[in-house]
Amino acid sequence: MQRDLLRIPEGDAWTLRVSVADIDRDGPFSVFPGTTRCFAVLDGGGVALTFADGTTVPVGPTDDALVFDGASAPACSLVAGPVRALNLMTRSRRATLFRAVAGVAFDGAPAGLLACTPGRLALPGSHGEVAFDFAADTLAWFDAASSGLDPCPLRYSGTGWWIVAGPPLP
Repeated sequence: MQRDLLRIPEGDAWTLRVSVADIDRDGPFSVFPGTTRCFAVLDGGGVALTFADGTTVPVGPTDDALVFDGASAPACSLVAGPVRALNLMTRSRRATLFRAVAGVAFDGAPAGLLACTPGRLALPGSHGEVAFDFAADTLAWFDAASSGLDPCPLRYSGTGWWIVAGPPLP
């Protein structure tokens, strides 16, 4: 079962899509031609993704996100029971995922944060720090340019995934 958390823009013509999937059996991934896919295991024993060229890549909850062509649709085998996974898919834009480690500053310009555990997100701003509390499984999406917040460095007291996304490519 997959749940979309965000589509920009909304609808089928999205250029950025964030979703969480519960994977409870072996099977192929969906095909997304023209899409770059970032995949990370949030919970569970991990998966083994087998691509058409025979390459198998294990992805577990402590691994970095795996980036691959959405058209490749690898076969997915569960390693040790069901998993919950994060998918970041993009068309015509650059984007990636970085692990958010409790208390460690992220010195970049993320567009969002998927909170895996409860925590506080601290954002430096022109009038002092602004902080927000998040429950587990919450997606925070922000646009530093329109909010007046300086996105560097950010701190999250829990664990999760920073989503870094650029504007649509010309």
